[in-house]
Amino acid sequence: MVKVALIMGVAGACRGNELLQLSINDVTDLGSSLLVRIKNTKKGIDRTFVVKNSSKSCIDFMKLCRQYMALR
Repeated sequence: MVKVALIMGVAGACRGNELLQLSINDVTDLGSSLLVRIKNTKKGIDRTFVVKNSSKSCIDFMKLCRQYMALR
């Protein structure tokens, strides 16, 4: 869970409160990436961001996120 929270937090520049309010329904699996919608931000504007694997990283972000989503 901590790894997925870090991935989402860094990829989307999320505040702690935004991560707490994030649910599985806010994440859409597009196959090669994950589309994440953040609602009720501090400024009142909904945001979206994409989580993708990086060719420079040895960590499979998509696999970690999908495993966590399958548990929930």
